[in-house]
Amino acid sequence: MRLTRLISILIGLSTIMVAFFFLLPWEKLEKAQGILNNPPADQKPLPTFQVDNLEAQAAIVIDEKTGQVLFTKNPNEILPLASITKLMTAIVATENLNSDYPIFITENHLSLGSNAGLLAGTTWKFKDLKDYMLTTSSNGAAKAMSDAVNQKTGRDFIFLMNTKAKTLGLNSLHFNNETGLDEMGGRAGGSGSVQDVAKLMTHIIKYEPNLIESTRLSTIRKETIDHATFFGQNTNLIIRTIPGFIGSKTGFTDQAGGNLVIAFDAGLDQPVIIVVLGSTQDGRFSDMTKLVNKTIETLAK
Repeated sequence: MRLTRLISILIGLSTIMVAFFFLLPWEKLEKAQGILNNPPADQKPLPTFQVDNLEAQAAIVIDEKTGQVLFTKNPNEILPLASITKLMTAIVATENLNSDYPIFITENHLSLGSNAGLLAGTTWKFKDLKDYMLTTSSNGAAKAMSDAVNQKTGRDFIFLMNTKAKTLGLNSLHFNNETGLDEMGGRAGGSGSVQDVAKLMTHIIKYEPNLIESTRLSTIRKETIDHATFFGQNTNLIIRTIPGFIGSKTGFTDQAGGNLVIAFDAGLDQPVIIVVLGSTQDGRFSDMTKLVNKTIETLAK
């Protein structure tokens, strides 16, 4: 009797399930099956473009989200980076120093020149000095941060910079100092390809966007721990002309010529990275303006 009742219950449940299945709207079943069996296709490739008459020896335009190259000129040529080197300086220092870590400025730090008004005998919080360095391209700030990491960790800062480049897969990047300044014998302070510089900036935008936030400012104001106030000018002269500007880093030495890397939003949440290396002091800005305008024009079609 019990077995007969159990069989009857099972048959009843089966009947209900079959009926429920056939009563479901078929379009919903088909839609669900399509989602499972046919995942959304990859995003359509973005249009590429050409720009003539650039002064830069190498340049690249990359869509940050997909990594697609929209424009390129000598993408793998190894060129001096000049102060674009300071992007890696900031990354390595940030990994080793907390925001409030005190950094004392000495005369030795200022011996390289182009210090954006830094004064020996002042003490800075690391984050403020880092922001000041990236915005004004202060060599003294870069040297002071490098020394602070050396003293705190007992490790060689330049070794850490090159190790970080390899960790990120940026094999063309190589650093001989923390400033990017040319060295004796014609050796560049830092070198690499526009392709790897673009990848470095992409890493920053994705994982460390606050690192370059201060570079949006035309003028930066910082107060030291000992209450001295410093004002510095942004070395990127065209930040106000670039719509959706996210951040940048300039570079210039006699050997490198004029360099510039920027990130900007070319549309609705469409970050783009542009790098120019080996231009002239003024040409880096006119080259960048051409590439920004052409990017916006192309992506708007």
